[in-house]
Amino acid sequence: DIKNTFLWLLYTLPFEMILGLLIAILLNMKIKCQKIYRTLFIIPWVIPATVVCVIWKWIYNADYGILNHVLYTLKIIPEYQLWLGNPSQSLICQAVVYVWKISPFVMIMYLSGLQGISPDIYEAVKLDGANWFTQVFKITIPLLFPVMRSVILVSTIWSLNSFVYVYSLTGGGPARVSEIVQIFIYKAGIEQFKFEYSAAAANIFLLIV
Repeated sequence: DIKNTFLWLLYTLPFEMILGLLIAILLNMKIKCQKIYRTLFIIPWVIPATVVCVIWKWIYNADYGILNHVLYTLKIIPEYQLWLGNPSQSLICQAVVYVWKISPFVMIMYLSGLQGISPDIYEAVKLDGANWFTQVFKITIPLLFPVMRSVILVSTIWSLNSFVYVYSLTGGGPARVSEIVQIFIYKAGIEQFKFEYSAAAANIFLLIV
């Protein structure tokens, strides 16, 4: 369970950081319908987590899920897949749901940081011949580091406490392959009535977090 929990952190934290940053940079540019795009990208964040999980369970459904239908129609997969029921990919599929849900929050935080960077800095480096990638790695990321540090801290704590997502999607299955520590604590205390054992595990995990 500890291993699955840190695998979960590995599958979620880097990707929500990168995705949130890329979206923030794109939405900070001068583009048409900028406010509409910002509103659309924030929708996953405002939808309740349980509702998000129900929607994605439909998407992942092996029989009538839209993901299987689209990928099979485009001949990307040879047959319908058990996305959440496949032990080798269940945790990854659940991590995709979490990243989709949390990335807008990361995007908002980065976007607020980007608003504080003077456009004159970018104009100066453009005159020196800096391309887009140079601007991102030499200007944007260093100046965003204070915001990035706070976002990583908060996102790490949230990722390590993702009970709702895993429990709503698979309950830790199939065969406990996606059971993270929070699911283990819940099952030990609530389902098996091992309250002392569950409380001890919860306190140890609190110290780890």
